[in-house]
Amino acid sequence: MKLFKPLIIILLGPQGSGKGTQAKFLQKKLNLEYVGSGNLVRKRQRVNDFTGRKLLEVSAKRGEIIPTFLMSKLWAEKFEKLKQKPEFNGFVFDGSP
Repeated sequence: MKLFKPLIIILLGPQGSGKGTQAKFLQKKLNLEYVGSGNLVRKRQRVNDFTGRKLLEVSAKRGEIIPTFLMSKLWAEKFEKLKQKPEFNGFVFDGSP
């Protein structure tokens, strides 16, 4: 078992500031996983469970911010999946609550 500290990069900034563009560049350059908050939300909205329905409900109300507890749940689920990957080097994270 290889013991190392994965590289974690967090990009913060307003919508349209280029976080996603920079994240994808870093992902390829450093062989990292990409974690985009928007992608997580859109993917989970397609799942017919409590979290997916709640995300659909929130997004139907234009301009409403997704509650932190929902985003935290999505992030935690994604991070747990990433930790299980045998070739996990780290991730670049795009987005914040």
